[in-house]
Amino acid sequence: MGRQRAGNQSFYILPGLQLFTEYGYADDVTDEQLSRRFEACTGMDLFHEIVDLKYMDETPGIEEGNHWMARPSKYILYQDVLLGLFDKHLEGGPDLAGHYSEMGRKWHAVRAKTEEPFSTMFEFFECLSMVAAVKGPLGLEITRLYKGRNMEELTTLVQHRLPSLITQVNELRRVHRRLWMLTNKAQGWEDQDIRYGGIMARLHTAAERLEDFLEGRVDLLEELEQQRLMFEPQLPDGQGPLTIDSNSYQRIAGLLIKWVEDNILHPFFRASQ
Repeated sequence: MGRQRAGNQSFYILPGLQLFTEYGYADDVTDEQLSRRFEACTGMDLFHEIVDLKYMDETPGIEEGNHWMARPSKYILYQDVLLGLFDKHLEGGPDLAGHYSEMGRKWHAVRAKTEEPFSTMFEFFECLSMVAAVKGPLGLEITRLYKGRNMEELTTLVQHRLPSLITQVNELRRVHRRLWMLTNKAQGWEDQDIRYGGIMARLHTAAERLEDFLEGRVDLLEELEQQRLMFEPQLPDGQGPLTIDSNSYQRIAGLLIKWVEDNILHPFFRASQ
């Protein structure tokens, strides 16, 4: 399993393998037939639940079937709340916080009736859903509160909401690690630790930067002064702003580094020359 897709689990494709197999014996296959055959072959009545995992990315605002392979769950998880590379795509869109909260409740109910390793798999999606529900709109909210100089709400963010989100991300990491160790060799997990560690470190930094602003140690936050632009200005015809094919962690994290270089480091060095 390559590092670029190392977070994925082979269990997700079981319904697809069942579909491929059934077409070897029939010219037409319905979902209900697939569900019965899936249970007969695996001993699990989980066909529809596993198929419904698609709604982690086929969210409101994404066309049915997700033909363009949009991955909002991924760019919400990895995007930086201060830099907001994807905030323009999320701005004014559907209620993703409500959608992911509903997904979290759904996966909680599913995992209660399943056995390992599927119970841990659905627990992972429960945790991911709850993180996405909080983190998705957070960058936009931070920017709005900062520009409105709402010190009271920013203080609540620093003291309560950001620490709570860091705890949620760490719980997601712990569950993901448990799932990984059930289904993979230990080698390779270090890459996931680095990714989760980066998310938590940046949330800590966000809290520290906001605290510096609240305490008057800095007059402004350069990250939040920048205009938010579309990450992908050329969207597929007829598609909404959530339809971004950002399946690569390296692409998301690499652009964060490039943004810091272009908007903070390079101007600083030019000014100091």
